[in-house]
Amino acid sequence: MLVASGEVLSSFGGFLGAVVGAAVFLRRHRARLGGRAWRYVDAIAHAHPFGWTVGRFGCFLAYDHPGKVTTFFLGQQSTDGLIRRNLPSR
Repeated sequence: MLVASGEVLSSFGGFLGAVVGAAVFLRRHRARLGGRAWRYVDAIAHAHPFGWTVGRFGCFLAYDHPGKVTTFFLGQQSTDGLIRRNLPSR
């Protein structure tokens, strides 16, 4: 499954978009940039994990992805009064 609404795989849409965007960029600009086109894609690939980390930290601070009920000390109280995981994982 590549696209899942509200599931664990929700970030893969961004990864897929980045790959498609890089492929379109290379196709359109390869002749003009020559061998340098891959340098731009390499720079994007290098910056992507840092941007993704900042985005996920924002999700954590906004408590954007409440998960399962937990007794773990890092759990956060949700609007229903239960202590839940933040940024859930299976």
